[in-house]
Amino acid sequence: RILDLIEQKADAFERAVNESVKAIPGSVELITHAADHLRQAVCSGASRRDIDLMLGKLNLLGHFKTIVSADDVAKSKPDPQSYALAVQKISLAPGDCVAIEDTAAGIASARGAGLWTLGLTSTSDRATLCDAHRVLDTLEGVTVEQIRSWF
Repeated sequence: RILDLIEQKADAFERAVNESVKAIPGSVELITHAADHLRQAVCSGASRRDIDLMLGKLNLLGHFKTIVSADDVAKSKPDPQSYALAVQKISLAPGDCVAIEDTAAGIASARGAGLWTLGLTSTSDRATLCDAHRVLDTLEGVTVEQIRSWF
């Protein structure tokens, strides 16, 4: 019964994404621009199926060297395991990485793995993201150069 419910949920999510998926304002532009300058990874508590679906719909699949999903780790966020694995896979030191996160659990995970954190108020308020090294309301107009200067 549980496996059937999981499959139904996945199918419903796919229908919802196909009907209307909207990127966080400024995110597609930043990801596209950063692809020429940085190694990028996705580190998500979602399944690989859901991540691939979303990235495919936004035409962003080819921009990420590494994708770490809930399928890849034993413990999900706020545990640092997913970020530690992502950093290992892109062959960088944690202190050379910035995680852009919109949840307190994501920020805790990234910080626990030693990454710099940029909180984004797309789904949480500033108070919830207070443990991030920096918090923004939007990614619109944010550049790789700005991120480098902040961290």
